Formats: sequence, structure tokens, C-alpha cells
Amino acid sequence: MEDDRWTKNLILALEDQMGSYADGSLEKSVLYQVLGLSLACCSDRTYVLHWLERLIESANYLEAAEKEKVAEILSFAALDHLDLTLATLDDCGAGIDFKMGLSALLTHHKDYKTGRRGHLLKTLILAYGRVAIRAPKEFLLKSGEAEILKKVLDLYRMSFQVLGVKIESQARQDTHLKLLFCESVASICKAISEAQDGNFQLGCKKELLEALLKAFWSYPLLSG
Repeated sequence: MEDDRWTKNLILALEDQMGSYADGSLEKSVLYQVLGLSLACCSDRTYVLHWLERLIESANYLEAAEKEKVAEILSFAALDHLDLTLATLDDCGAGIDFKMGLSALLTHHKDYKTGRRGHLLKTLILAYGRVAIRAPKEFLLKSGEAEILKKVLDLYRMSFQVLGVKIESQARQDTHLKLLFCESVASICKAISEAQDGNFQLGCKKELLEALLKAFWSYPLLSG
């Protein structure tokens, strides 16, 4: 209990320092990592879960620095709280398309029009890739494909629809989304492959290749 009290005070102190460093600076990147490690060291799982949920809910996904903050903190927190981190990511992803009621529908429409929904999806895709890099070998062998790789594939597909309505023409113009998807998939596959000592087998290989090839086929050609 005494150790947890010290760790929680450290987490609060680190939060207070967030505004002291420039976005994209090495100092701020280290701060994210130390904050994530501090969460990993905290044995109060309820506190950690609530902190991660607050991080997800309060982030401004329209800012690139906020995407990096969420992804880095979650990935380092996952070192000792992988289940809580994945649950937080999963709940956030599920909440994108399963809100109910008129106010939620209006929020969905507003999020799409402002771009927030797309940026949130990108952040989740980025975070899953970072988590895979630091996930234990045993987890990757047993659940890496189902709990990380397939989640990223589902999130990528969600980028092409809002409330079940396809928006492929808009989404396919998003080069950053496609590059981020490819980068995350590469990180996850590399982590799983290394965990399997090179004996790399994927059950979702066909659908994954289809998504990757479709992304490349729709990649805009350079003119001139």
C-alpha cells in the first residue's frame, strides 16, 4: 500500500509536468514512457484502469501529439497490465460504433464531420502496434493474432463506414491511415514472428493480405 501511494504521487507529479515540454521533444517522449512504466508498477488495478479510461476519454485526437501520448503511455502500461490495456482499447473501439440514442447519433455525425472519429481510429491502430512490440512472448504465441492483429484489421475496416454506411471514397483518400495501418500490421507481425522463432503462421492471412493489397492499389500515384 505504501509503495502504491508513492507510485500514485509520482504519476500525479508526472501529469503535472506534461505542459513543461514541447510536443515531439525527446523530454516529452521520455515523460510518456516513465508515466506508462509508473502505471505498470502500480498494483492498484482499479486505479490503473480508471486512469487509462480517463486518458482515452480526455485526449484530443485531432492533435498528432495526443495520438503519440496515448499510444506510448498505453504500450508501457501494458508491460504489467496488458489485460487492462487491451480491455481499454477494446472498449474504446467497440464504443465507436455501438453508441445508442439520438444524442449519440448526432455525436457520431459530428465526430465524423470534424474528423475526430477517423483520428481516434488511427490512434487505436497505432496503440495496438506499440502494445504488440512490448507484449510478452507467451501472450503473442497464444493470443497475439486474435487480441491484437484482428483488432487492428477490424478498426481499419471501420474506417470505411459510419454507423454501417460505407464511406469508402473518403477513407481511401486518407494516405496517412493506410500507411499507419501497414506500419502497425508490420510491427505486430514482426512481434508474433519473433515469438514463434520464425515459424510464422497466421489464421487471418488471406483477409489481411486482401486489406493490404487493397490499400496499395488505392494508393494515389505521383504525377509528373
